[in-house]
Amino acid sequence: AGGTFLDFGDIICVIKESGDTVIISSDGTNTRNCGDKLTPTAGGFNGVMYRTVIIVDGDTDIDGWAAVGDLYINNAKDISDVPVTGDLYIDTKTGQNEVVSYANVKVSGVVYNPSLYNIEIHADANCELTADNPGTGAGQIYIVEGLITLNVNVKDNANPPVAISDALVYIDEDLDSGGSIANTTTDTNGDITQADYVGAVTTATLRVRKYGYKSYIGTVSLTVDTITSITLIPDPQQI
Repeated sequence: AGGTFLDFGDIICVIKESGDTVIISSDGTNTRNCGDKLTPTAGGFNGVMYRTVIIVDGDTDIDGWAAVGDLYINNAKDISDVPVTGDLYIDTKTGQNEVVSYANVKVSGVVYNPSLYNIEIHADANCELTADNPGTGAGQIYIVEGLITLNVNVKDNANPPVAISDALVYIDEDLDSGGSIANTTTDTNGDITQADYVGAVTTATLRVRKYGYKSYIGTVSLTVDTITSITLIPDPQQI
């Protein structure tokens, strides 16, 4: 799609081939409408833009968008439920290589990387993406398909249960080789930062431990997205 590109910072700017323009601030409070208007929703913006070139800057939430036209994301980020009838351009402003996760993102055209840095997309089974490689700049676009996401939450056995922070969580699909899927600690809510896996192995070993509690050892599936809840039992020998 043709059109003129404008950069107003952390806003959404839609330039239509017909000349109509829509400018909406990222929080939805400042809207200037010179053509078709988008409807702000609680999760961001939900609209269909026909024959457009769309620029998304900053941390604007575009989950749930339907973009009829080329979509330019100037700050590589995780996105979900975004169909694009056109091409998708992903740039990065961090000055380094990026890894992002896409869920149910379908692009009818080609995915481009106009930046100087590599961008790796971890795509779930619902994505439809075709990469231009190496892209229009010096960077590469890598699409890793079949992404599985793993989340773990750790609590104690109190009534009601209390989240356990700083528990050690280890997930490994091959204990005989180096590396792991996750080797991290839980936050104040008892959660780990989401772990991603792509590969042919179907199960992984899950270990959870913290001083004062009995250690947990089990398995987790690597065939579907999982949220695993673990209950740690106090160990009187460690108190």
